[in-house]
Amino acid sequence: MNRSRVGAVLVALVIAVAIFGLLVGDPFGSQKSNSTAQTYSGARVSVQSDILTVGYQAGLWNITILNSGTLPLVKLTVVLSTPVQTEVCSGFQGGIAFRNCPATQGGPYPPGTKLVAYASGAGPGSATIGSSYLVTMDASFANGESLNFTSYVTAEGA
Repeated sequence: MNRSRVGAVLVALVIAVAIFGLLVGDPFGSQKSNSTAQTYSGARVSVQSDILTVGYQAGLWNITILNSGTLPLVKLTVVLSTPVQTEVCSGFQGGIAFRNCPATQGGPYPPGTKLVAYASGAGPGSATIGSSYLVTMDASFANGESLNFTSYVTAEGA
């Protein structure tokens, strides 16, 4: 089997595991992040898991964000700053996804809502295993407040 076929099989396997995980729970062992941002009025979001997996010429980024405050979340943009940038956004199609970018009002997502997104392809695939990458989030809430915060994710091998 040539290298491109092995790479394609590997990417398909990683995507299948991610989709299976979305259907039955967290397939990645609930890796937790301590990234939380909040305002005094009760706007708060937390990164519950953030996983970047790199295979041959492609990768998979899976992120779970919790509205952990007391205000409805109405708009969200999350950017993974790998050499080829990847972005997921809230929008009319529900949840957060690449297809919704640039972000539009997609909620409201009430307190306690988990937003799960994944992106695959060249963006996540441009990461180097073992390197850390900046993840920036811009969140807007029903009362008009905004939160901007950052975290980091380290690329893992498939």
